Amino acid sequence: IERIQLDEAIKVANIRYSQKQLMEEYVEDMKPKVYKATSNGSSTYVLTAYCPCSYCCGTANKPTASGVMPTANHTLSADTSIFPMGTKLSINGIIYTVEDTGSAIHGNKFDVYFNTHQEALNFGRQTTTDVYVVQ
Repeated sequence: IERIQLDEAIKVANIRYSQKQLMEEYVEDMKPKVYKATSNGSSTYVLTAYCPCSYCCGTANKPTASGVMPTANHTLSADTSIFPMGTKLSINGIIYTVEDTGSAIHGNKFDVYFNTHQEALNFGRQTTTDVYVVQ
């Protein structure tokens, strides 16, 4: 009888271990996958800024190239031959979505959307290597 009880206890322990392992794998699979972004072999990017004003965009308050209205701390203009529309990029710890293009946005350059022209001016032109593709 003790041997049968021991066998049953081992089976229960194995099932619990398998369930725990499966849960850990599931949780790991649910985490976003992050990859270092590179463009033309470089991981250094130039960041510029734009806003909804007519000076930055030609006409005020228009939708992005993807058809959505831009949102601060979310909308990013990128070279869509490298980063297609909808690509999520973590830049300096903020996750942006590629939703726009721009005539001067090629290769390793991004244009970050801001709500006001003053915010865009304050951001200025920056360089960073802190760019990751989030999947």
